Formats: sequence, structure tokens, C-alpha cells
Amino acid sequence: MIIKYFRNNKGSTVLMVLVVMMILSILGTTILSMAVSNYKMVFINSNVKKNLYLSEAGLEEIYAILGDFVNQAIEQGNKAADEFIDYVNNLKPEDDDYDTYFNEDGTLKINVAEEQLNISFKEGYIDKDGYKDEILSLLKGSNGLINDNGTLNINDYPLRIDDGYGNKPEITFYTKKDSYSKDKLVFNDGKVTIGIRSTYTKDNVVKTISVTYKILVPEYNAEVYEEIKVVKETLDGSWDKAISADGDIKFKGDKISLNGDVFIEGDDKGISIEEDNTELTINGNISTNMNLLVLSEGNNIEVQGDFFGQNIYLENEAGVKSNNITFGSIDELSGDVYLKDDIEINGKNNKITFNGGFYGISDSSEVSGPDESSSIIINEKEGTELTFNKDLIIYGSSFIDLINEKYQTGESISIKGNYIAYTKKILDNDKRDFKGSNIIFEYKEPLILASKIKDGQVEKDLTLEDKSKYIKYYNEDTNGNSLNVDGVNIRGIDENNKYNEDYNIIHSGAVISTSNPSKGNRVIAGNYKPMDELLIRDKKEIYNQNIKGLTANQLISSEDDYSKINNVNSEIYEGDELIYYDENNNNLAIIGPNISKDTYPDEITDNVAEERIASLTNPAVNGVIITNGDVFLIGDIEYSGIIFANNIVILDDGIENTEITISNDKNFVETIFRQCGLLGSISETTEELGPRGDGAIVKKDNLIKMSSWSIER
Repeated sequence: MIIKYFRNNKGSTVLMVLVVMMILSILGTTILSMAVSNYKMVFINSNVKKNLYLSEAGLEEIYAILGDFVNQAIEQGNKAADEFIDYVNNLKPEDDDYDTYFNEDGTLKINVAEEQLNISFKEGYIDKDGYKDEILSLLKGSNGLINDNGTLNINDYPLRIDDGYGNKPEITFYTKKDSYSKDKLVFNDGKVTIGIRSTYTKDNVVKTISVTYKILVPEYNAEVYEEIKVVKETLDGSWDKAISADGDIKFKGDKISLNGDVFIEGDDKGISIEEDNTELTINGNISTNMNLLVLSEGNNIEVQGDFFGQNIYLENEAGVKSNNITFGSIDELSGDVYLKDDIEINGKNNKITFNGGFYGISDSSEVSGPDESSSIIINEKEGTELTFNKDLIIYGSSFIDLINEKYQTGESISIKGNYIAYTKKILDNDKRDFKGSNIIFEYKEPLILASKIKDGQVEKDLTLEDKSKYIKYYNEDTNGNSLNVDGVNIRGIDENNKYNEDYNIIHSGAVISTSNPSKGNRVIAGNYKPMDELLIRDKKEIYNQNIKGLTANQLISSEDDYSKINNVNSEIYEGDELIYYDENNNNLAIIGPNISKDTYPDEITDNVAEERIASLTNPAVNGVIITNGDVFLIGDIEYSGIIFANNIVILDDGIENTEITISNDKNFVETIFRQCGLLGSISETTEELGPRGDGAIVKKDNLIKMSSWSIER
């Protein structure tokens, strides 16, 4: 038998394919396993980072909550300060501490009182004596920041941060022993230290961050805010003025709107409304070293900003009537008025409304100086109406002009004829501070006036405080039938003559308030207390800071060559731009397109050269005017830019439905300055946005300091 062997490769090929497939399968499984592992690592790292961020966010939330603690601690400190103020105000010359806080003449030792006031505030803030339990209650207990077990009170202070699924960081407070202790809240060296741990857990990933916050003590009357800085390259605040005058500004009729701040240095009058039926609206702050004079009738004046000046007079030889003046907004109770001297009203049916605070900041300690004594004098009672809707501070009193001297009355708000009270004897009443039988009258040509008071065997001059009580007592004796007690509405005094604690109502002399339905009770004696001097001093500082302004003369005298702006346009008025610089005393006139040349008033033709008359072809014009001369405006004008001049006169064109509008446009001014290379006026400025109050301004970062930040796990 013959046996044959055959070679066959088919089986080997199948085996090789199987081997290759096995290798590929193993390799794929390995790669897939590595990919899954890598994905798990990426996922875990993502959770680690996310949990870390959420833990950090928990600490940021606590920073905001500690801000609440600071605010409440300040409130507690203010309570301690108020108690100290009451203590000093009630000191008598025979008290042991009287000499500590008062000079021999009875005036307050301001520096001593202010220093102790700040100490009292800080003692209240840092839980000293009786304030400790109250401060602790802000932090601990069912209604506090921290629960008894040291965890955050989530119900009262819910965290705003979560992961989208309702999970929040867990916050705990700790000391070195890792447990919360109330003793940790005791201030040492002007600070209290609180340790905080924030832990966030998800998908078995735990991240914990710890930090130490130190809460510091601010000064008394400080406002706390979070700082936001805006840095920009622009003109500074001096250029926010729509109008600035070295001399005066005169409004002679027409409808006028000023949009921007106004500064009038003042030479003769300051700001004067000289023609009847002027409608003047000022949307900005006004500052003048002189006066606001209303010398005409039927005017409607509205100031939507603060006013700083010497006096407000409504007067002329015959008296002015039917003027309506409004300061500020009734909705916002804004628009404060600061006066160094008086308001004086002469004429019927005049109404003045103060929707912000009114601050008459000069006292009457020197009776020989009535021009430095703030008061409100109403010389015509018929139709006169004064309304004070917010603060009212009147630091002085009125005077009677006698032949050889001036007699200081006890009135901070006086109405003509009410001085009769000082020529009459008041009744004896044991409930009063003094009796009428103890008052001594003296002849002061041409009147016989109450001048002294018997105190045992001693005769003393009647003080301002005595005289304010005297006119109050006289009005009570006569049931309000002998004095003029109408026309003054003070929102901060109710129908029972009680003061609203939300407002600062301070008056050295007597005021009239028609809130009380009984005329016999409408005269309210002065309520000034020695510690009020600190608040009034703050108001004086605000006045002094705002009574200054940039003027044309200062610009012309400066190192910057503002004459370059004349090179921007070859003509004074070209297109829609009016560019004018003149360091001489040449006057300029801006004429609206509705005024023809043959109707120019004499004030323009007599005072302005023809080549310096800008006759507008369109009411709208952008402008930069800097001149030592005067500027006249008449007609239908919509001016945007700045006007810096000597005097400014706005005339009535006698045409109905025309209006002069002057608006500050700092952007246009900056553009012109850049074009002519006046970059010295343009600088990088930083605005710190926060509250602007009477006291210190403190960034929250300066009161809550963070340290010892660390990742624990």
C-alpha cells in the first residue's frame, strides 16, 4: 500500500487569525480599561476642583454675613454713644464732670467730648460692660448667627451658593480647641478673632478650607461699605459744572433749564432772579459765596440738587410776591440747603419747600454779630408758607434793629411783629423754668424789652435759651392770639410737638410749627444741646468743602494754555460748535435763531462788539467758553458744554414758548481738549463708590481681615 502525505496551509491561517484576534482583543481591553481609568481620574479631579470652589464660596458667604455683625455692632456702639451724649447734655455746673467737658464760659470742650464720645462708641461695639450680652445675642442662640453647637444658623442666614442640586457647604466655627466658645468673642487689642471651616462633600470627595477672620473696631459715626473702584482717564469733578462765574449770574425772565452743577463766586449779588415770571429749573448742585436773591414776582424756581450759599432773600423795595421755590425731591427727600446766614422773606404769598435738609450753620454766640447768626425771618405773614420735609437745623436767632444797638431775640424762626412778646410780662407759673415776676425790663431805644432775670440776689442777662422759652411762655399765656403762628410746616415735629427720631431737628431759638392744632402750643422753645455742636461742626465742614469751585480766572491763570481751544475752529461759531477763549474783558453774546438782529436788546448792543456776537442758525450747539468777560444769552438755545465767565446774564426774549437750556457735556469738553493737546486737564481718576455721609467712610475690607487661609483636606 502506498501512503501519500499532503501539505495543507489552511489550518495554519485559521490559527494565525485566532492569535491576532486574541492580541487585538487584549489590546483593546487594555486601552478601554485605561480610558475608563483616565475618565474616572478626570471626573474625580473635576469633583475635587468643584468641591474646592464650593468650599471657598462658603467662606465668601460668611464674609458677607460677618458684615451684618459689623453693622449690628455699630448700632450697639451708637447706643452707647447716644447714652454718653445724653449724659453730657444733662450735666449741670454743680456736677463733678461738668468742668471736664465744659469751659468756664459754658461752651463745650469739643476735643475732649469728641474723644470720649469715640471711646464710648467703641466700648459699646466691643461688648464692654452692659453691652456684652446684647452683642453675644447677635451671634448665638436661636435667632443669632451661630447655633449653640457652633454651626451656622441656616434659617436666618441662608447660604446663596449651592451646586445646583440643593447641596451647600457645611460651615463650622472653631477655636484652637476646635470648638466654639463665647469667650472667643471678647475683643482683645481692638479686634475679635473667629475661626471658620467650610466643608463641601459630594461623590465621596471631601474638601475643607479653613480661614481666620478678624473683626476690627471702626471710629464713631463711620459708614461701612464694600469698595468698588472705577478707574478711567477723564476730566476731574471740577469740570462737572455747566456754569461757573467769577462774578454773578442774572436771570431776567424766560424759561431756563440748567443741567449740571453751578458755581458762582459772587461779586455783588451772587444769583439773582430779576424779572417777573421766570421759570428756572436747575438739575445739579449750586454753590455761591454770595446770595440767592429773588427780586421779582411770580417766579417758579426748582433746584434738584444741593444749595450752598450765604443767604436767601426774597425782597425789593416794594416787597416781592407769589414766588414758588422748591429744593429737592419730595419722593427722595433730597436736595439739602446749607446757609451761612439767613432766609429773609419780604412780600405776600411766597412759598418755599425744602424736601432735603435745611442747615443754618452759624451760631449767635456773639450778639454783636447778627450777620453770623443763621435764622429765618418772615417779614410778611400773609400767604407765606415754609415747609421742611426732612432735617431742620437752625443754629442762630434773629435780631431786632434798634437805634443804637441790636437786640437778640429767642427766635430761630421769626415772624414780623412777634417781638411784641419781649415787651410784655409773662405770668408766674411754678411749672416753668422762671417766673415773670423775676424778669427785668430795660429801655433800649425805642423799646422797653425783657433783658435780665433775677436769680436770688443776682441779676443775669437773659440768654438765648431763656428768650426762646420766654416767647413760648408768652404764646401760652395769650393762647396764641397775640403772635403770628401760621405758615411754618415742620415734618419732623408732630401734632404733640414731639420730634421724629428719623430727622435731625435742632434749633437754638424758638420755632413755629403748625402741626399742633392749638395755636397756644405752636411756639416751641429751642432744643439745642451742647453735644449738637459735633453734628453742626460736620455740617460746617460740608459747607466749607462745597463753597469752592473752579473759575475762569483760575483757568486763565493756570499753567495750561487754554487759548489753544481757539485753534479748533477758525470762527467763534462754526457748524454746531461754539469755541471761545478770551483772557481779556471782552463780552460775548449767544443769540438764538429766533432773534433777529434788529431786535437785539440794548444790553447786548451796548456791551458786546459785533464780532463777538454768535448768532445761532440752530438752537442746538456744543460749546467750550472760557473768558474773563461777561456772557449774555437770549432766545431759543440748547447749549451743551461748559461756560466759564466773569458774569453771566440770561435775558428774556419776550417770545412765548422759547427756552434756554444749558447742559454740562464733559465728554465734548474732553474731546476739544484732546484735539488741542490740553492733556494736563485729563488724568487717570479713581472713583470709590460707597455711601457719602457726614461721618467717616470705612471700607468693609478694613474692618474684616482674613488670614491663615489653608486647605485642610
